Amino acid sequence: MDLDTLIEIELKKKLEKLIDGLSSTIVELHKKRLGLSGKVLSKEEYILLMKDIRESIERFAGRKIADEIYNDMIKLLENEHVG
Repeated sequence: MDLDTLIEIELKKKLEKLIDGLSSTIVELHKKRLGLSGKVLSKEEYILLMKDIRESIERFAGRKIADEIYNDMIKLLENEHVG
């Protein structure tokens, strides 16, 4: 399994806790909106994706939860060598 896949799996796991059954859809919709669909993302693109998802989460779940998910994913990116 490549690093890109591992990062997406972790992102979807985090989202699944909030939006049961919709995490893959949410990630794909945000990727499409940002023009990132169908490609391996760089670290900068993942950060852009996570910022966009964070804004959506904040609107329906609040800043604390959005920040928690975002910060966990940024830590994962910093610990892995993406892009």
